[in-house]
This record gives sequence, C-alpha cells and structure tokens, in this order.
Amino acid sequence: MTRAVRIVQGDFGRLALLDMDQPLVVHAHSQCQLIFKCGGMDSAFRVGQQELPLNERNAILFSSWEPHQYLHRADSASAIHLSLYIEPAWLEAVDKKLHGMAHPALFSSPSAEMGVKTRTMADSLAHMLGWTGTVETDELEHLAFELVAEMVREFANRSILEQSAIARTASDFRIRKAMAYIGEHSSE
Repeated sequence: MTRAVRIVQGDFGRLALLDMDQPLVVHAHSQCQLIFKCGGMDSAFRVGQQELPLNERNAILFSSWEPHQYLHRADSASAIHLSLYIEPAWLEAVDKKLHGMAHPALFSSPSAEMGVKTRTMADSLAHMLGWTGTVETDELEHLAFELVAEMVREFANRSILEQSAIARTASDFRIRKAMAYIGEHSSE
C-alpha cells in the first residue's frame, strides 16, 4: 500500500514524501510535477510508451496535464519518492521569468540527470519532510522554489519560457484579458 510519510500543502502546491509499493493508474495533474527518489528501490514511471527509470541520479519531470503512471514490480520493496506538485501561478508570483510553467510541453524531456546541487536540494527537502518534527513553512517553501527554479533553468524548454515572456508584454488590455482567460481556462 502506498503511504504518505508527510504531505504539506500551501500556495506553492503540494509537497509529498511517499512510501510507494503499489503501481498507480494513468493520471495527470494541473500542476507540473517533479519526482525524486529518496530511498528504497529504484523504480520507474511511464509516459505514453516510454518507460522512465527513477534512481539517485535522475529526476522525473511532468508538465501540467501530462498523463503518466507509476510502475512497481509486485516482487519489489517499496520506493521513497519526493514529489513536488507545483502551482504555476505561485511560481510566476515569486519570479516573473517562470511565467510558462503551466505550458503542457514545459520540459524538453520527462527524465533529467541531476547535478550534485540539485540532488543536495532534493535530499534536504526530503529530510525536512520526513525526518524532522516540525516543518517551517517559509523555509520549506523557499527550498522548494530554489529546487524547482534550478530544475527549470536546467531542463525547461527555453523557447516556451521566452514565448511566455513575450506574450506577457502585450500592450492592448483586450489581448492581455484574452490571454488571462485562456490561461485560466486552458483545461476546458
């Protein structure tokens, strides 16, 4: 049975440290999702027909509304995952350069090999969630933002972020209003 070690929800979205020992059906989220292995067995996710391994060296990156599923072999021990479900509006409010986070093709690839800095940030966030008593929300939010911003700098499709920055500068209020409406209702 999959068990939540800890889930913290806020304006940023949801941060979850999960002990997973069962597969999940195909699903999607309105948020972009970043997944890091933090213990247990190596595991895998599937996007379309592509199987993506998850281990200490890589992370899984899902753009908003990207259908995916967690794969888990019946004979395997559990895997500990740090999963960040990040609200695009929160990221934009913190840093205007991150305006394109809701785009359905934000990440160039759903699998990314991490550097030491990113791995250290993910481990710190997992430690705060799973192995400390009280969680300081401000510190948690700051570390989550730094981790997501680093992943975006390294692995986001630059053209999407640049197009979003150009679109945001529309001078006609009717165009800005239409763009806001489209952004708010893009899932319909």
